[in-house]
Amino acid sequence: MKSNLTSQELEKIVLHVAKIYRKSNLRNTINKNYNVKENNLLYKQDKDFIHTIECLLGECSRDTRCIIENEFLKKTDSYWYLDFYTKSTFYRLKKKAVKEFIDCMGI
Repeated sequence: MKSNLTSQELEKIVLHVAKIYRKSNLRNTINKNYNVKENNLLYKQDKDFIHTIECLLGECSRDTRCIIENEFLKKTDSYWYLDFYTKSTFYRLKKKAVKEFIDCMGI
């Protein structure tokens, strides 16, 4: 399937996964603060999803982890990458990171 998709379409997939990850992380934090019982189905699904994404990141290269976390999962400052990469290097590595992350997901 991946071979049929453009770089922009692959990035949209990662953006969607990141959006779900951030929502799950937020709900997980709220549930912890309000002492929700761990047998709550949504709480367990959120924990499982967060754990899965973190395991997938563990299989990726250092640059991919850095880019996926900062560009998609954490939604940090728009120019966060300037501390690590030149602009052209970042955009080249970002395309590679998206593809590598998608590969780790098995899509």
